[in-house]
Amino acid sequence: MSTEERLRKVREIFHLNQRQLAEKIGVTSQLISQMESGKTPLSTMTARALEAELGVSAIWLLYGTGDMVTEKRNMGKAPPDLIPALSYFPAVTEAMNRAAGKLTLADWQALNSFCMRMIKKEPGENEGE
Repeated sequence: MSTEERLRKVREIFHLNQRQLAEKIGVTSQLISQMESGKTPLSTMTARALEAELGVSAIWLLYGTGDMVTEKRNMGKAPPDLIPALSYFPAVTEAMNRAAGKLTLADWQALNSFCMRMIKKEPGENEGE
């Protein structure tokens, strides 16, 4: 995956358009467009701004190595479109939102995966799996 693709992926995960992302990090939407199209390279300064604002690793953005999300990222409330399975479990959603300051994007993704497996189980299936 190229730098341009990683930048676009981050924007889409956080459900931001180019203007919204630009406002969050203090650049123009034109710059975001140029970086996503490959016309302008992603600078270290912009990658660090994204890391500070969204918790996305600057190293991952720039070079594609390491984890996408920094360890201590506060994800806030569950990303609604990223975690659709949580709507089936309102009590779990509420508990996870209370603990959100301690959860990373990977935590939310693991929870989503678990919920999706639970939704797909047939009634009466062995719950010890």
